[in-house]
Amino acid sequence: MSGIRLENVSKNFPGGILAINDLSMEIYNKELLILTGPSDCGKSTLLRLIAGLEDPCSGNIYIDGQLVNYIDPTERNIAMVFQNLNLYPHMTIFQNMEFGPKFRKLNIKQVRENIVNIAEMLEISHLLDKHPNELDVFERQCVAFARAAVKHPRVYLVDRVSTKCSEKEKKRLYEEITAIHRKLRATIVVAIDSDVAPVRMGDRTAVMNKGRIDQIGAYEELYNKPSNKFVAGFMGRGHTSFISARVCEDEENVYLNIGRNKIGLETEKVKDLKEGQYINREVIIALRPEDIRFDDGFQSGNAIEAEIETIETSKEESFLNLVAEGIHFCVKTSDYSIFKRGDSLRVAVDISKILLLDKDSGRAI
Repeated sequence: MSGIRLENVSKNFPGGILAINDLSMEIYNKELLILTGPSDCGKSTLLRLIAGLEDPCSGNIYIDGQLVNYIDPTERNIAMVFQNLNLYPHMTIFQNMEFGPKFRKLNIKQVRENIVNIAEMLEISHLLDKHPNELDVFERQCVAFARAAVKHPRVYLVDRVSTKCSEKEKKRLYEEITAIHRKLRATIVVAIDSDVAPVRMGDRTAVMNKGRIDQIGAYEELYNKPSNKFVAGFMGRGHTSFISARVCEDEENVYLNIGRNKIGLETEKVKDLKEGQYINREVIIALRPEDIRFDDGFQSGNAIEAEIETIETSKEESFLNLVAEGIHFCVKTSDYSIFKRGDSLRVAVDISKILLLDKDSGRAI
């Protein structure tokens, strides 16, 4: 077993910096957990607390059910895996991998047998006779895990990949980690900065914000059912629109009033709004670009007349930033070339995808 449990853990740094704020969470045995959140939200500090490189100011950390607060980092048997290995350039990969165990005067015969076995498992046997400058960034990633695996750690902690990589290379590096996880069948925690494609690779994803875990679960759960405004925005990769609306009711329907536009609601959302006593109150609508479409078959009652304010393009995707009665939102398009700034168009909201948030607390309704 290699499960990890944190109970009400806090960490303060000099100057009144609260890096970890009363955090509780459980990391399952043999799980690949993705730890994500903006810069300075506490991800690296959390990994260092688990590894024993930092001491909590309060709370408890358990590994395999054992309290480890007062156990030295060298005795926790946890590996911190960095893509930048700081390998000795004059040594082969095999020599680099055996250097640490040899320095600690471990049984060198067993160590060498272990290196060979791990290299075969991770499919890097062909790299053992090479020197570090002969490896590409992906081979280095595998070697990083292989070198850590020599001592059979209970947990692998990965604090991002090289910042020098392109987004395409980072994606492939994370895919390598997924493959390594399947081979090692170990508990692995990977910290990354943003909601990019690699977030989907984990068994679960934990979103950190200001030293706390705001939500933890499967990627689809966090994306489709965020617990609050922060998670909705973060998992939307910066393109989630937050729009104020008033919940109204007439003789027939409950609907959202956005300026002069009316947006209908599904029965389940109507029930939630009534039970929460939101009729005639302001709420926040969280809309993703892919859930706002050009009005080509949606009910006219859910359509919005808007004007193109700006056009945002990249190699992967393009967005139209729209404005309607002072309300700004974003829609995704596959062909931005047919639009220009100032164009008027009609878009419609997919009511099955609307996310409703409490205006005061930001929590999901």
